[in-house]
Amino acid sequence: MALPTTEFILVIQVVAFFRRSAEDRLPAFLPGAGAIYLIIVTDVMPREPAQRAMLLALVTAFIVSATLFLILRSISARAGERIVRRRRAATIVAVSAVAGMTWISASLLYDYGSRIDTLIGDSWFRRVVGVDLGFSTAARLGTVARAKSFRSDSVALRIASNDYPGYLRGKVFDEFHNSDWISSSGGRLVPPTDTILAGMTPPLPGEFIFHLHDDRKTSRCVEVTWWQKDLGELLFAPLGAVGFKTSTTTVSVNRHDVAQTVNNLLETPYQVAVSDERLTDPPTPELKARLLATPRTLDPRIHALAKRLFASCVTNEARISAVQAFLRDNFQYSLDIEIPHGKEPLAFFLFEKRSADCEYFATATVMLLRLGGIPCRYVTGFLASEHNDYNGTWIARNKDAHAWVEAYVEPKGWTTVESTPASGIPGRHETSSLVARIWEAVTAYLRDVTFRTRRLGFLYLLKSVLSNRLSVLCLAMLGAWIVMRIAKSRRANRTIDTESPHQKELRRLLELLDKVAARRQFVRRASETIGQFADRIDQAPDLSESERPMARIYRQYAAIRFDREWTEEKLAELCASVKDASRPPTSRFT
Repeated sequence: MALPTTEFILVIQVVAFFRRSAEDRLPAFLPGAGAIYLIIVTDVMPREPAQRAMLLALVTAFIVSATLFLILRSISARAGERIVRRRRAATIVAVSAVAGMTWISASLLYDYGSRIDTLIGDSWFRRVVGVDLGFSTAARLGTVARAKSFRSDSVALRIASNDYPGYLRGKVFDEFHNSDWISSSGGRLVPPTDTILAGMTPPLPGEFIFHLHDDRKTSRCVEVTWWQKDLGELLFAPLGAVGFKTSTTTVSVNRHDVAQTVNNLLETPYQVAVSDERLTDPPTPELKARLLATPRTLDPRIHALAKRLFASCVTNEARISAVQAFLRDNFQYSLDIEIPHGKEPLAFFLFEKRSADCEYFATATVMLLRLGGIPCRYVTGFLASEHNDYNGTWIARNKDAHAWVEAYVEPKGWTTVESTPASGIPGRHETSSLVARIWEAVTAYLRDVTFRTRRLGFLYLLKSVLSNRLSVLCLAMLGAWIVMRIAKSRRANRTIDTESPHQKELRRLLELLDKVAARRQFVRRASETIGQFADRIDQAPDLSESERPMARIYRQYAAIRFDREWTEEKLAELCASVKDASRPPTSRFT
């Protein structure tokens, strides 16, 4: 939020330099816009002494510049005309200084943008941190529903994939107590490697590749971009991820193949290599025991329900199907569930409420399948279902947060189990609005160009712009418009500079007189001479007392302007006549 806001302010300030106004002066709001930019940037103080000194110098330079701007702006336009020919060198120096300060400020803003956003979010919004979203080491039932409801249309992830990305795992839990899921500890650091996995693009400067499983063949690659920072530094990925390419030097993976970084990757894309081969590696005996465990305090009615459901089931596939059918046929999806005090949440859902969100369906599935002897785990993440056909990307919004189950079934291996009714599963669809799809595509393209430009330098930006025909056409049109504006401005300046002082005064009086005549419903046509216009005013019926002198004043102007009857006295007399005519007219009906 901070970066787009301040970049927009910078654009407004730059546009003001090229905007032509009647008084030919920069607008007075420029220091105010700079002050807003400065307030946002200085919310975070750099840690390094050199950077602090640089920021202090920039603030001091801004205050001095703003003060000089306001002082010089108050000088009269005539005084400005006397020095306009002498300020070309000063203009070049000023533009160079502004460009340098802008570059330094933008660099500082990019480096500290995330910290600035954090401060602004803490001040302006009720923040939802990782533990509230169910993406921490513990998740209470109801956190995913809260994430789906809070700013539900906000984009959480953007995914570039040729195929439907489906379930994107964020966190996996294996231990349940009353209403809380807990993720067991344990994991390992993944060392970076130079080997590029199939389907991955070559790493840019500052990007690193990590292999999770070297024994599996890569089937496809997806690119994921965080659009919210409250995601716990998790590398969201489909089941079967075998490698990552990220902009961080450290990646860890736990026993459930969930990868995580130590850096916030907000708006920084990372690639995931995915294998479609079945994950047939069985869990270790210790992990299998955790994936079959149920709470000691689990309601006995749930044990009885499991026995009844599995009474006629012979295979694990049949047990999974029985649980799915039972939950989908007898329960409804709803985000509105309140657990009465003293009630056990899962039992209340299964035997009393019978309507809840995906967390309760997934939790019930895990408990029932574990009672049936099937190792399984509780998973939270996103189900990316919204497709933008303009750039081929998929979008996961807050409302697409979801909870589901992964079960290990021999010999197939790990498989996704979905027991939530269809009304609670985000379905594939396009962004509803055409304008929204185009806007999403444009913003994604600009963010990608910005990211790659900062990694590869200005030459990449130039190359990407010149390789796009539409960009070249827009730049050509913009250049032609700028040239035309400059040429028109120079012609106007030459015309103004060749006028004598009394000609400028006559031109001003004519403009004022035309405005007065227009207020009295007399508009001079472009093809009409001053004399013809005066005759038309004389011939108008029912002229009021205030309208009768109009024709005489126009002829008085024509005599001075075109008949060369110019004297100081006649010019003063014309000024007085125009001033009298500009007074409010008397109503014809009084």
